[in-house]
Amino acid sequence: FLALSKTVPHIETMRPCEGPGRRFPASARLASIYVACFMPSVAAESECESESVSVTMLQVGLQQESVEDLRGKHAVEQKADPVPANSASDWLFHVVTTECTEQVTFDIATDSLFARSFLPMLLLGCTCMVWFGGRGPSAEDAIESAPNGYSRNSPSLKERLYWLDFARVGAIVCVIFEHCGGQGYTRRNAMFGLWWTLNYLYMTSGVASMMSKQPLLGYMSRLAMIFAVGVCFNWIGDVIIQRDWRHDFGNTIFQMFFVVMLLIMAVLCQPLRTGLLQSKDESGKCVDVKTFGVYMGLVSSGTIALIGLVFAAFKVNMGVTLGSTNWADYYGSMIEHVPIFLAVFGGAFFLCYLSLATGFRQRHGMVGWAILALLHLATIFVPWHQGMQQARLLSWYVMAMYTHVWPLTGSTAIANALRSYWPLVLITLVLLSMPDMVGRCDMYEAGTVWERFRHSTGEAIMVLLFVTGAYKCSDPLQLATPLNYWSLWAYVSHYAFYKVWGSPAAAVVSFGTAPIFVAHHWLRAKEDLLKNPAKA
Repeated sequence: FLALSKTVPHIETMRPCEGPGRRFPASARLASIYVACFMPSVAAESECESESVSVTMLQVGLQQESVEDLRGKHAVEQKADPVPANSASDWLFHVVTTECTEQVTFDIATDSLFARSFLPMLLLGCTCMVWFGGRGPSAEDAIESAPNGYSRNSPSLKERLYWLDFARVGAIVCVIFEHCGGQGYTRRNAMFGLWWTLNYLYMTSGVASMMSKQPLLGYMSRLAMIFAVGVCFNWIGDVIIQRDWRHDFGNTIFQMFFVVMLLIMAVLCQPLRTGLLQSKDESGKCVDVKTFGVYMGLVSSGTIALIGLVFAAFKVNMGVTLGSTNWADYYGSMIEHVPIFLAVFGGAFFLCYLSLATGFRQRHGMVGWAILALLHLATIFVPWHQGMQQARLLSWYVMAMYTHVWPLTGSTAIANALRSYWPLVLITLVLLSMPDMVGRCDMYEAGTVWERFRHSTGEAIMVLLFVTGAYKCSDPLQLATPLNYWSLWAYVSHYAFYKVWGSPAAAVVSFGTAPIFVAHHWLRAKEDLLKNPAKA
């Protein structure tokens, strides 16, 4: 009790017997509480007498502190931080949504009349952007932009796109942080991680599917092997820690659901991929691709988007359920508004097929802009926890495929401007950030239009940096190849390490293997040069 009285010096009590000239040390006030609670016979005499007793008991040998001295110390502590976090006086960074969770209430309800009316008008406007779009990508856009001017035999493919390698590696590094206990960057959007990590992971996968020279079955077989290896790693971890994986196999698959998505998208996007590969000849000129696959894609995607719009407009329940499982509870909000997902994701596909089916070069450059506008505005005015994030990520995948072959209109000028004025871009991102808003705000949307606008605009800027090829970097130390192999190894194994060793050991092991991959690559490169001096 005496130790407690010294560690809590700021306790103050308002006693009727405490006059203006009387002072009582903190220990005496704690003693009065003790007497009142545990010595009722003494406390029954009077409040003042009990406090006098406590003073007599504890004054000897104890340091005397007045109430005025304590208040002075407290005032000094408060003066060190004059502006508290998320202060209403902070006109720039003050937020209403302090934490992004599923319990956040939107200022525009997902199934409100405004949201249900806005979505079809938005999709109609994006369709008009493609149909009545301005000039297509110029020859300069098609040749100079890093991801553009694509064909299977294009000379531009001889130059490696290093920014794609480092975007993939950076995204996987952030994923490992998140899965191995380091969740601070997502809660605080450190380094704008919520605006680019998952987006770049999906977009690099979309570009990789376009760059792959393997047929569909060969591409899918490689993904299936990666999936099997990753699930085996996680299963071994479950066996070691004796987790009941039989009744919760979803958490054994865990991060490898991303590979399941890639397998599904490979099948869904195959007609689009074929059409894009055929839409440009070796010289970079537009070629009509009015094939059966393109028309079937146009009709099917348009039908899916239309069904989603109708069901969303009339609030029709599609009857999709996941049962009563942990996964069902986690994705409950996403299943609730499936029609919105169909409208947004199907709409992104529809815009791509519409441009290919019409065969006009002028429209190709507007497709990426139309998809960007669709996702940006839908996020702001049709908020939806979890489901809108999934619709955005899959649509970014499709957009990356398309813009890799047919860049955005004006992409070269935009890329040059972003490279030249990157400090201004960084300042803009800082001003858009909301440091007092924590949580997975990419998954659980913010409550107000202004907050969603800031978050979605930051995400749109990071997407523009990617699709325009504004990231321009080289690789003098030859790190891209070994880090790519390391990122694949780390992605399939890191969660198993976390199951067994926990944090931070799992992250240390995962990141600690990166130098091994780099050293091995350097040694092999050195051996090749010794065997073939002419290559040097």
